[in-house]
Amino acid sequence: MNKKVKTYLYLLAGIILVVGCSPSENKSDNREHIITSNKAPEDFQEFYINFHTDTNYQLSHITFPLQGQPTIDTSTINGVSFRWKKEDWKWHSLDNFDANLYEVTRNIIDSTLIAETIREKKSGMGIKRRFARFNGEWFLIYYSAMNPLQ
Repeated sequence: MNKKVKTYLYLLAGIILVVGCSPSENKSDNREHIITSNKAPEDFQEFYINFHTDTNYQLSHITFPLQGQPTIDTSTINGVSFRWKKEDWKWHSLDNFDANLYEVTRNIIDSTLIAETIREKKSGMGIKRRFARFNGEWFLIYYSAMNPLQ
């Protein structure tokens, strides 16, 4: 292959790389598509971002064994309430919930308790989470995995 053809191929590859890796203008910030019943406490937003961007922070801000419900409703097994275990926990990230596919709704119960529902728009399935503030810090206190929402 001659030098001129190689130069054009490198130039073409560079253009494709730059255009392909540029951030999309249509990509939405998932944090901006949250419906709230009223304004969340100021420190909650900082907690929420840290919770979804730092795995160690997330694990240290969950009250294990965590009350909740797995994907299939087996919330009681042999009369015992279901609990999520730290060793079985799956990382929650903001990237998992595309704002075009999911609707996030928060119900601010009071300054120390927030209920959140993340619903898949197409199927109506969703997750439920509750966050509470103890001793000045926020924690995930309840998690129901993807199930039909009423």
